[in-house]
Amino acid sequence: MKILTNKLRAQQTVCFLIGPDHDRQDWAQFFEQAGYNIQVFKNPSVLFDYLKEFKPFLVVLETSALRSKLSQWVTNMLSLRPDQHWLVMAPIDQYPILSTYQNRFLKDFISIDQPYFKERALWALDRQLETHQLKNQSTLDFIETVNQKIPIVIDSFNMETYLELRIREAGIKSLPFSILALKLDDRSEIQDFWGEEILKKSQELLMTLCQQKWKHENTHQIDQFVFLTINQSTAKLLSEIQSLQSEIQTQGREKFGFQFSISGGISEWNVHSDHLQNLKPLAIEACQNMQLKGGGRVGVPKPLKKDHRGDLPQNLG
Repeated sequence: MKILTNKLRAQQTVCFLIGPDHDRQDWAQFFEQAGYNIQVFKNPSVLFDYLKEFKPFLVVLETSALRSKLSQWVTNMLSLRPDQHWLVMAPIDQYPILSTYQNRFLKDFISIDQPYFKERALWALDRQLETHQLKNQSTLDFIETVNQKIPIVIDSFNMETYLELRIREAGIKSLPFSILALKLDDRSEIQDFWGEEILKKSQELLMTLCQQKWKHENTHQIDQFVFLTINQSTAKLLSEIQSLQSEIQTQGREKFGFQFSISGGISEWNVHSDHLQNLKPLAIEACQNMQLKGGGRVGVPKPLKKDHRGDLPQNLG
């Protein structure tokens, strides 16, 4: 993450709606010292009066400040500012409800159960400002944990994935997170028989279908592999990959006059590895093992625990 200057911060106004346990002046002073133009409110109605006149860069809500249902608060805010981006500060146990608001311009979750959460809020503001400065670039190079920052193994993934990963690192381990590696089977044969251009178009077709199926921000390509980062379990992904295989076979026949297949490997956090940096290599290895067995299948690594399903290659043909 780039170091953000106070000049960049000063160009953006941030509104806080904080709960009764916090001092408005203390919060204003903390974030003003960091360089942000800050407005701090304790009364939601006063905040809404401000939003009638001005559009801040971000609104940061502490849920203890709410005097009505969350749904009503969000509805009121978006009625005044339809595309207003906002962050939320709340206990971890409120995350399952808050996560449903990600399609209502919720951009990040800040746990108040962890120490130094004002500093964590500042970090979250900077991250949003950096994303804003980078415009359409969505590269996230690392993930914040309670005490450290761990390099992420994937070049990019969407806000939902990032949000859920941060919450899981803070203590919630039940939410699924998987990495899928996909690769065309028989690449050499396609190139030798059909030519380099058809091989290239076949790879582009695989990428396009993945983007359509799992959203553009969830998929990316490195060398010969297409990678997916997604908050789904291995079992759910298996059925979706079978559907993808059918689609790519049908379109392959229609576009290029021949049928080709794909192989895949899936690795799931806390099922196949406790370490994020291991997920990508495990998915690649599982994919390559399936190609050695003839292709057209998807495999998963050996599980960490005996009660998890192990290497169960699935026929995708």
